[in-house]
Amino acid sequence: MKHLIFLFCFCLLFLILISACNKNKINHKTIPDDLKQWYLYQQGSYWIYQNNKTSKIDCTYISAPPIFSQGKLERDDGSIYEIDDNIGIYFNSNLIHSCSIDPDEVFLSTYSSSINYLYLSDFEKGVKFTNYDDAYEYVTDYDSLLINNQYFHNVRCTRDWSGLTCGDTTIYTFFYSQHLGLISLNKNYGKYDTTWNLIRFHPLQ
Repeated sequence: MKHLIFLFCFCLLFLILISACNKNKINHKTIPDDLKQWYLYQQGSYWIYQNNKTSKIDCTYISAPPIFSQGKLERDDGSIYEIDDNIGIYFNSNLIHSCSIDPDEVFLSTYSSSINYLYLSDFEKGVKFTNYDDAYEYVTDYDSLLINNQYFHNVRCTRDWSGLTCGDTTIYTFFYSQHLGLISLNKNYGKYDTTWNLIRFHPLQ
């Protein structure tokens, strides 16, 4: 009988310790290396784009180091149960304002639009996700893509719709090359359709 009581007390204590450990456990979500290979670039990187209609040139460059931060989620008692890494990149450009990278999503902010998703953890190729006024799609991948007589390799195409409910829809199509960055950006707004293509570049990772 004493052995049974001892065994019961031992099991109860073990369960209490496991529960306490789980309560104090912090889930630290880090940014996958694959995302960094596509979207993380360092100070000194630059990309020069040309407009396909006006031949206007835009130089996009990173003049400051990426900003690393952590988002924290707390329980009601104030204890932390999740930490999410985040990287913010700010551009000097008339096209692109910033890029935010975290473990579950990557979005690009342009000067003429708010948020354009380049990656979502639940993206499925060819599936369009709609969120009230916006929609996002991971369109396809290309082994190589010819732009302005130059081949780019390992290219990912994503598309973003904004203003769906007001009948004033703007469509952005992004072409990203792994280890190189944004190689082409198309904006379609009614009769207005324009594309910026990469002509010179110096990406640093």
